Amino acid sequence: MTEFKLFRLSHLNSLNRATPSRRFVLCLAEEAVSKGIGEQAGGHLNIRTQSSILARQCSLKALEQLQGVLVSLSEVITDADGVPTWPKPYLGSLSHTYLCDESKIVAVALMAESSSEIHGVGVDIETKSPRAFTVRKKILTPGELDWVERSEERATRLFGAKEAIYKAVFPTVRRFFGFHEAELQSVNDRGHWTCEPYRHLDMGEFKLIPREALTWPSDAPQTLETLWLDIEGFSVSIALW
Repeated sequence: MTEFKLFRLSHLNSLNRATPSRRFVLCLAEEAVSKGIGEQAGGHLNIRTQSSILARQCSLKALEQLQGVLVSLSEVITDADGVPTWPKPYLGSLSHTYLCDESKIVAVALMAESSSEIHGVGVDIETKSPRAFTVRKKILTPGELDWVERSEERATRLFGAKEAIYKAVFPTVRRFFGFHEAELQSVNDRGHWTCEPYRHLDMGEFKLIPREALTWPSDAPQTLETLWLDIEGFSVSIALW
């Protein structure tokens, strides 16, 4: 039976005490790959389908935590651009992946209560592997490469952060938003967010550097926060815009 793990994001105040937030809920789930999937050519599509369904189920669990009522999977649909549409007044983001040996899938969903202070949310989950480090020169700016140095973990974090940023920004700008259009400005390993039992989530601040004019709310910030945490051996990145 699939186990869904729920985490509520909270702020840490000036006294280092957690202030619970009703606006952000993260749900993560792992599941064995269905029998027969991955054993034949084209199996990757089936794995992605199974993990996509699991991610939507995670979003329902998170929404139930926010709303206090059951939500049907049929309420989570996608628009013409493939962006999930959520019941008002909620925002959300999904991510899913699978282990290299194709034995297990993992999915995560971040749901938030919309407000004038938040324009978009994004989440990404990555397995710990050298993939991001291998392609780092294609996805990172010179300053980010200096920060990464020889660290596969940092490369994975930046890759995940930029994936999450894309998901947070795209529903508003509605155009491709490339890896170099968001650049890391600073990192704080004693950030003011907590996600029990993970305290002081590592936090990065990114500046949006669009390559061309974008149409977005006049009060939308040009910077955004990303949060990083390791859950069950996976690297999770959260973008709050």
